[in-house]
Amino acid sequence: MNDPEPTAGAAPVQRPSLKRRAVGAGTLAGTQLVFQNVIRLGTNLVMTRLLVPEAFGVMAIVQAVLFGFVMLSDVGINTSVIRSKRGDDQIFLRTAWTLQIARQVVLFLLCLVAGAVVSALQAMEAVPAGSVYNHPDLPPVLAASGVILLFDGLRSMDAILVQRTLRIARYTAIEVATQLAAIPVMILLARWDAGVWALLAGGMLSSALVAFGSHFLGAGFRPGLALERDALHELIHFGKWLLVASGLTFISRVGDRFLLGALMSSAELGVYSIATMLVQVIRLAVEKVANLLGVSVLGEIMRERPNQFQAVYYKIRTAFDGLVFFLTGVLLVASDTLVELLYDARYHAAGYYLALLSVGIAATYQNTKTSAMLVDGYSRGHAIQMGVRVVALAVTFPIGYTLFGMTGGVVAIAVHSLWSAPLLYLYFHRRGWLSWWREIRMLWALPAGMAGGYVLELGLRWADSAVRAYLA
Repeated sequence: MNDPEPTAGAAPVQRPSLKRRAVGAGTLAGTQLVFQNVIRLGTNLVMTRLLVPEAFGVMAIVQAVLFGFVMLSDVGINTSVIRSKRGDDQIFLRTAWTLQIARQVVLFLLCLVAGAVVSALQAMEAVPAGSVYNHPDLPPVLAASGVILLFDGLRSMDAILVQRTLRIARYTAIEVATQLAAIPVMILLARWDAGVWALLAGGMLSSALVAFGSHFLGAGFRPGLALERDALHELIHFGKWLLVASGLTFISRVGDRFLLGALMSSAELGVYSIATMLVQVIRLAVEKVANLLGVSVLGEIMRERPNQFQAVYYKIRTAFDGLVFFLTGVLLVASDTLVELLYDARYHAAGYYLALLSVGIAATYQNTKTSAMLVDGYSRGHAIQMGVRVVALAVTFPIGYTLFGMTGGVVAIAVHSLWSAPLLYLYFHRRGWLSWWREIRMLWALPAGMAGGYVLELGLRWADSAVRAYLA
């Protein structure tokens, strides 16, 4: 006789309090992001000295395409598992894993097709001659990049379960270790004149190691394929609007690179990509912690103590608002100096773009609102939210570019995410969660950040002058 299939959460263990788990997970996630972003920035500084700007321009397009394929096919498996009452059931998890693998295989094939299409367009001289789309490395790198998506599909459901239970220590260590492991490979290949292939190899290695390590997290998932009807219905019913929202998120997040790819050379787009990378270091760090605590903590509160939802939500918001507005203020003032000190003269123009794009960091305060809307089950609202952002980008970018040139276009890119804020406020008002005082009480952090940026700029310039004088 076969033993009954155990569930991932079958062991009757006493869980620590939600507050303790949330603080622990938030601290770990914050520490992880500090380490990862220091590593990422350090690696970027090294690679910009080993590679020409064109390599970063080509990689910017490849990353945009990968992000697009992922977002255009995202049915919200992670969010579904975290919020579902069946999120620790083996059959439900195996069904989710089957969908995940199938999706990534399809995306891998799409990367091969995309590479072939770009190659054909280049052969027919159907792309602008001086643009990044005509770079000879773009088609093969684009086709090969699909391997990253294949590895991502093999990640264990344990990687989601540890987020659901806010026990992320081991997974955090795996992600940091794999990021470190990729660095010597990229540097070695860059010194061998591998060009943009050095950047791609680092991504491939990191993805493979994370996928492998995720199967040793011990969160309870037993790998296997399944397609249970009820599980499929729940995943697809909740995820159908997330699929729409994810596609729109793709356009909102990386539409600038496709638009500017036709207006800039490979080198110019490479410089712009440095600015976007620096902004993304901050945005993704804030978003990752906000989403982890937002979906996991608010999901548990919604399931078990819905009457405390508003109070818990604003406790999460307070810390993030102060951080987001302060960092926005710092970069508004100190961007040029930071870039000039970190990068060589080929990349100094990125400082100007960084100052303009930093306004978009302020929009990340909306992430916890979006998480609240999703755990409340209103995934259609997220689709509407992203639709507003895409329309705003489509309308304001050509107006800004026509009237004010590249500066106007980049400003339109930076602020387009803010146009969806009224919809979120309306939803919170209708649910009875909105508190205007709690919404605005952390705005003081913006001018404080600008003052901090001015002090930072003076300090950096003084330090740079002192070092130069000493060396002279």
